[in-house]
Amino acid sequence: ANSGSLSAPWLTLSHAVGASTTGDTVYVGPGHYNTNTTPFTPLHLNVPGQTFIASNGCFTKNVWFEATNVVFTNFIIGENFWGGWGSDPVVWFKLGSDYSKLQGGTVFSQAGGSQYGVQIYATNCTVSGVEFTNFSWAGVCMDIVGASNKVLNCFFHENGGNDAIFFLYGDYNLITGCVISNNADL
Repeated sequence: ANSGSLSAPWLTLSHAVGASTTGDTVYVGPGHYNTNTTPFTPLHLNVPGQTFIASNGCFTKNVWFEATNVVFTNFIIGENFWGGWGSDPVVWFKLGSDYSKLQGGTVFSQAGGSQYGVQIYATNCTVSGVEFTNFSWAGVCMDIVGASNKVLNCFFHENGGNDAIFFLYGDYNLITGCVISNNADL
């Protein structure tokens, strides 16, 4: 197995999550990253305090925040993922992932179908500088159930039709500085 160094990098994001510990920063090189050998299995970010920083061109299918203070930066998330209303979102801040952050990059629906882009069930999470696109006729880019979350400086385009860009249920959530352009509905 590789050591995780620049000259011998880990080959999967799942391995990086398991091999690194609280407080570690993992730098991810360009590539298409499957989470494991089972199709559509999410990347489980379940170690508190980890930071993942992608270089340009890092693609992964779907990501679940499951621990506190996790930072995931500059990834393109959603490649070939089809969740649907009865299924899982592309990015999910699950209960217990408080104070986690999704920064930069893109979240999209490859299938262009009815699915959630990001669901936030935790509190005090931040989504900033992220592009949301291709959530088609009944797609919802943001579903916020938790409280005191922030959506800052994001770009929402080519989305929606019959449903919404945002569903907000929680208290004290802030959406500011976002550009919403060429969407069928809010």
